Amino acid sequence: MNVVVFSKDRAAQLDLLLSSMEHHDGLFAHNTVVLYACSNERHKAGYGAVMHRHPTVKFRRESSFTDDLIGAFDPLELHSMMLVDDCVFTGRLDQAQARACLSRADVLCYSPRLSPGHSYSYTLGRPVVKPIFTSSGPSFSWAWPGADAEFGYPFSVDGHVFRTRDLLAVLCGVANYTSPNTLEAAGASAAAQGAFPAFRSCTSMACPAKPCLVNNAENMVQSDYPNRHGGGDVGAVNERFMAGGRLSVEAFEGLDEGRCHVCYPLAWEGEPLKKGEE
Repeated sequence: MNVVVFSKDRAAQLDLLLSSMEHHDGLFAHNTVVLYACSNERHKAGYGAVMHRHPTVKFRRESSFTDDLIGAFDPLELHSMMLVDDCVFTGRLDQAQARACLSRADVLCYSPRLSPGHSYSYTLGRPVVKPIFTSSGPSFSWAWPGADAEFGYPFSVDGHVFRTRDLLAVLCGVANYTSPNTLEAAGASAAAQGAFPAFRSCTSMACPAKPCLVNNAENMVQSDYPNRHGGGDVGAVNERFMAGGRLSVEAFEGLDEGRCHVCYPLAWEGEPLKKGEE
């Protein structure tokens, strides 16, 4: 599986994501490319530390976002996932289950961040209306066109697993994206319009019974959209990371809050996870 991670000025959180991947599936990181950007030398040094700690991961500093992104995918790999650096794996991604779901002609993507227990959208600030689920062994599927909130949002860069050919068709076919956020917006619009064959024929999404991925929106580094976040200081986080601190994988172990985004203060090793904004 191709795994492409987007990161900007968040070396400590990238280290947490990669560590959580290695903790839950030691071979997973061997197929990972990090596409990163940094705004100053201190953040660049932070990425140097992450490279040292994760030698099996490939790192590419962003120069031309679209070209760098498309070039990061091996078209011979059947499946691909994109991630952002404030994601954390809370459990093991069952790649066999993801492959089985994507072997169905009607399934567009497999979402490890969703589950039948998903009940609240942090980004929208409200409860979600659940779709009608169909169970197939340990996985669940539903019709995404017209579904509410994250259940009707197939083109997410927060961990959705796609067939590589379908994902590359979108990446090569949509125009004017220059960042993960503008890419996701363009892909979401294309999905809503049925702009690509997969969006028209693959009308189901699938997920596990329990999520294994969460996005912790403790801070924000992009300026494309005013996304909801906790207002954390990425510079201060980087300095603590450079001084030897590391964010805690164990704090997120087994976390399932019924939402795919949370907003918790960053927990350093030895600290508990404290609930933040609802």
